[in-house]
Amino acid sequence: MRTQYRAIAFATGSIGRVKKPRSYAFVLWNPDNTFEPSRLKDSGTFQWNGLHAVRAAAIAAFERPEVHQVSIRTNQDRSLYVFNRQSDGSIRGYAA
Repeated sequence: MRTQYRAIAFATGSIGRVKKPRSYAFVLWNPDNTFEPSRLKDSGTFQWNGLHAVRAAAIAAFERPEVHQVSIRTNQDRSLYVFNRQSDGSIRGYAA
């Protein structure tokens, strides 16, 4: 069994009726939960099975222009790696 990871994205944008820019975070959603047999079929999960899957999800989160940082964490909330969007649009990461 592979280790389970989570990915948390940090973004800036307007939320609700207030049009002032605000910072917010959200946990990336994984529609595939086949590695968690105890969950309902097609219910999805916040966990990602293995580092390759969570890294691909983190890079895909940068397709949204408001996302400026993604943190990869263990299921015990220990930060392992952080990806940042640079001012030139490139994505760089470092081990936390």
